Amino acid sequence: MLSVLIPVYGVEKYMARCAESLFNQSVKEGIEYIFVDDQSPDRSVEVLETVISRYPERKEQVTVVHHEKNLGLAGARLTGLNHARGKYIIVCDSDDWVEPEMYGDMLKAADRCDADMVVCQYFVNFPDSEKVLRQELTDDHDEFLRRVIDGEIHCGLWNKMVKRELYEKLSPSFITGVNMWEDVSVLPRLVHLAKKIVVIDTPYYHYAQLNPEAYTQKWNTKYSEQICEAIDVNLKYFSEHKINADKLAQRGLLSILLHETNENRTRYLEKFRSRGLLDKIDYSSMSVYNRMLGRLLFRGGIYFRVADMIIGLKARLRKHRLC
Repeated sequence: MLSVLIPVYGVEKYMARCAESLFNQSVKEGIEYIFVDDQSPDRSVEVLETVISRYPERKEQVTVVHHEKNLGLAGARLTGLNHARGKYIIVCDSDDWVEPEMYGDMLKAADRCDADMVVCQYFVNFPDSEKVLRQELTDDHDEFLRRVIDGEIHCGLWNKMVKRELYEKLSPSFITGVNMWEDVSVLPRLVHLAKKIVVIDTPYYHYAQLNPEAYTQKWNTKYSEQICEAIDVNLKYFSEHKINADKLAQRGLLSILLHETNENRTRYLEKFRSRGLLDKIDYSSMSVYNRMLGRLLFRGGIYFRVADMIIGLKARLRKHRLC
């Protein structure tokens, strides 16, 4: 059985599309949907219940769990995981949606060779466009892990079906309160545990960049500390397995420096440098843009000002749809 975990919070505009795409899956049996109402302040749950009523054949496969207080995305996923009964786990964000064949095809691929993890390609959807983000996936375990740590493979869990027993081996798995980089806190360790990885070179998942309230669309200073916590979990785990994860830490620091004030930038730079995480920086797996900004931001001081000019320029170009 496959357990699909769907946190619900502030997605009234998107909930119906997501739920309908889940209930329209070609796989009819051996699947359960666990929706976690994280004290959503809008009509998201009401919309969900309306959709459920239109799919009576799915009723026995649907569980709706209600939190007594808001725990955030990671906390909601953890609740879903604790209620899951499936051999496999996959998450779906409730402002995203999936193609009808996604879960059926992934289950077939898993069953053929008792895979620990099945990975597919995905779409990125913007308000007025859609594109396939086709990554260089591989079924070679060690190479897949390297690409995840180095940032060459996206750490989103929504296009990766994973055996539940792998999640159960993690301590911790999802960390309540870590709602930025929550996927990064989990996926690299899951990949390390997943000895058999199967790749489907077909896009099935629609990763929507449409919701202005999504974590990826706005920034709060507390996210910097959450990224640090996600980094620490990985560094501790991989150091115990004698695997270097410094590039993951450097990516996290760059994400922090791109958003923080100069005072906090200096503080985080000093924190990472004192831990030896900036002794050797490998820019090879970064995009040209991130490589340029990294070389500036990791130096600090007056270079912050130059970096801000570049960030501001890109924002203006993006606003006018030139970038």
